[in-house]
Amino acid sequence: MVRVVRCLGLVLAACAVSTCADATGLSPRATRLFWGSGASAAFVEDSVPLVVFYADSLDHPIGTPRPQVTWQSSDSSVFRILNDTLGAALDTGLVTLSARTRAGPQFTLALSLLVLPRPSGVMLWARSVRANEDPRLVWQLFPGHEVQVIPEYSCPGCPHGRGRFTADRTRIATYAPRPVSPIAYDALYVIDLPGGAARMLLDTMYLHQIWPIWLPGDTLIAFLANRTLAWEVWTVRSDGTDARRRTSLRQPYPPFFDVTPDGNLVIRLFHGGPEADLFELTLDGDTVRRLTSTPGADEGDPAVSPDGQTIAYTINRDDTTGIGPNTEVWLRDRDGAYPRRLVAPHGLVPPGPPWTDPFPGLSGPQSPSWTPDGQFVLVAWVVDHAALNGGYVQFPEIYAIRPSDGRAVRLTRWPLLDGQANSR
Repeated sequence: MVRVVRCLGLVLAACAVSTCADATGLSPRATRLFWGSGASAAFVEDSVPLVVFYADSLDHPIGTPRPQVTWQSSDSSVFRILNDTLGAALDTGLVTLSARTRAGPQFTLALSLLVLPRPSGVMLWARSVRANEDPRLVWQLFPGHEVQVIPEYSCPGCPHGRGRFTADRTRIATYAPRPVSPIAYDALYVIDLPGGAARMLLDTMYLHQIWPIWLPGDTLIAFLANRTLAWEVWTVRSDGTDARRRTSLRQPYPPFFDVTPDGNLVIRLFHGGPEADLFELTLDGDTVRRLTSTPGADEGDPAVSPDGQTIAYTINRDDTTGIGPNTEVWLRDRDGAYPRRLVAPHGLVPPGPPWTDPFPGLSGPQSPSWTPDGQFVLVAWVVDHAALNGGYVQFPEIYAIRPSDGRAVRLTRWPLLDGQANSR
């Protein structure tokens, strides 16, 4: 499923290794090389940029984003080094990649890369193809094949790409700001594929209608609305008729949710403050069970596995270093048992100048979503920085994480401004 993405900005100008000060005013020293892509796996036929940083003892990148290195592969039949910045995944297997600096501080980096068979399916996300262009919904066969832009749908000023496919992948339910109206804001849309014809649902319903998810059978769409000045779950038929409120949750913030294969809601509920926990409810709001209860944490962004047995979700904890939410992705069985962390937050951006994070909400992985086969969890993740016009820029990219071992495959690459995949 796809979650909300917000605007991104520039990080302050780059600095030399010897002059790059941290928040204390001291000049940190490079102590090693740091693998910058965040990926520990690739799919067969992938081209993989070979990205490294200098890093200090806290794994903070400093100085030149991509120092000049010489790469080697332990098995060129599995992964071949093409040049100093690019490699090619040729066959399944495990290889060791090593990089040695040619100038400056002398370091060697070694990492294991697992090459996996390419999965199948369809992936949907929001993309701005060119600078200053409104994001468009795009879809492609998963992963890495030709991208198809949905021509009649855009989201001016709102770069989210949340949507959900029907089981036969011929329709998408999504939402976007509607045409100018004094009382109506976000509206629901159904988009027919492959042509991309978009139909607005509930064109007379005021305030916000967001977060549409097809219920089992693909005839009803569950969504969030604040028509009663509090957020509730509603349903509507795919032709726009029979809209009705299903819950009495009285939530002050959108209670983002996912739907189980048997039609229950796994939903984020706030309880008297900024903290939230996950619950399983029936469609009409009756409690089935409480799934999480972590003191001092905001748990949300639930995504139910295709077999309905596992919940992927995020945990936001207060971050004492001052760079914003400390976000992790966790897994938990549907009965609430066996919690385990899937992805730790990526501490790439230290506090203070010259590394000012314009988007701390994506300092860690966000927006988990399962692939149709249940083999991977997709996340939006700011991992590395790109040098642009003398500064560094950050964009969320889409990664596929394998729950069995935490191996990460990077699916998208800056500067495509990709964010928030849905693979249903």
